[in-house]
Amino acid sequence: AFAVGLVVSAINPLGPKLLTFAVTVGEKRSVFRTVREWHSPDFQSSEGLFTLIFLVLALVLLLRGRRSLAWRDVLPAIGFVTLSLLALRNLPMLGVALAPILGRVMMAAPSAGGAGSGSAQPAEPEPRGLMHTAVAVLLVLMYLLFTAKALNGGVDAHAYPIAAINFMERHGLTSADHRSVQQDIVGCYLIFRYGENARVFIDDRVDMYPLRVSKQYEDLLQGHGNVLQVLDRNKVDVILWDRNLTLVTIAKASGQWHSVFTKNGWTVLVRNGTQLT
Repeated sequence: AFAVGLVVSAINPLGPKLLTFAVTVGEKRSVFRTVREWHSPDFQSSEGLFTLIFLVLALVLLLRGRRSLAWRDVLPAIGFVTLSLLALRNLPMLGVALAPILGRVMMAAPSAGGAGSGSAQPAEPEPRGLMHTAVAVLLVLMYLLFTAKALNGGVDAHAYPIAAINFMERHGLTSADHRSVQQDIVGCYLIFRYGENARVFIDDRVDMYPLRVSKQYEDLLQGHGNVLQVLDRNKVDVILWDRNLTLVTIAKASGQWHSVFTKNGWTVLVRNGTQLT
């Protein structure tokens, strides 16, 4: 059965390479530290607090129904909770893993306490109705939250450099005539905005990019001494970057780059001699 499962798991868009993902993570460990979704959840943010509330509720339900839990439930729950606390990207998988476990806990029949104990008094049944009511209330709250998000466009993009990208688009800096670099989160937004026509240096799927590209991105993000060589080697003539990061300072100080747009903490730099349309 294990061999069959191994063969079947190799049938995917990436092929057998997917089975070596753990090795890829090890090779790119330093790069993953720079990617937001590989950080631990920030429970002080509104999104993190929302997640924490549901995580605590799930754990409370599991503890209340612990008598009906088997090891096949406990081990995955512990494993995925741990992974989710280590990396933000694992939270959706935690929800998938906990769903059947919570379902079994909530549907478990009340144990017939007192059997064989010589006591004529029946055990007090578990307050399952209270659990179901709590879940129903949470579902209503989630529906209202998602409805409000949908009415506001469905996507909260205020943290992305929309104004800077609009400027680049108006002046032809997003065309195939130019080569640009941007941070991974900006790459994600460009893919969302332009789809398969997006042209990005990298996005947050750093495990999907060659190790060489990931290392170059790490150099750019950390502002290592060879960043100008990285830009030259990749024939980059447009930079869209957080204005407070070291790359912007180094590029300006070199005398080879100048800023053409700055807003909301983001700046667009072009190599000297680059023509704007």
